[in-house]
Amino acid sequence: MEGFGGGPQVLTVSGKSLLTDGSIAAVASPLSSFFLAGNSGSRGGARVAAIDEDGDNLADVAASTGSDQASFVRVYRGKNFGGDEPATFKQIDPFGGTVLTDGVFVG
Repeated sequence: MEGFGGGPQVLTVSGKSLLTDGSIAAVASPLSSFFLAGNSGSRGGARVAAIDEDGDNLADVAASTGSDQASFVRVYRGKNFGGDEPATFKQIDPFGGTVLTDGVFVG
């Protein structure tokens, strides 16, 4: 995740790799790395949270738009991660696409 001033990059890593191999190795071999909605030009960042949206007791990811972007949240099933942006499980627009100064917070 990038904060304000960075692109809305979502990077997911293996918890197992993080614990056994360390953070440098886990980040060097991520499960996925992508820009939210393919939007590499935005500089509002993205907000992310690990959730269990589909009730399978496995981590899913909610990612939302950051500062000064039209509001939306995408939810991705954890089992679909690997490489580019996974298929969207749900897309939610909590504020009707309103551009929000602070973005949308998830979690």
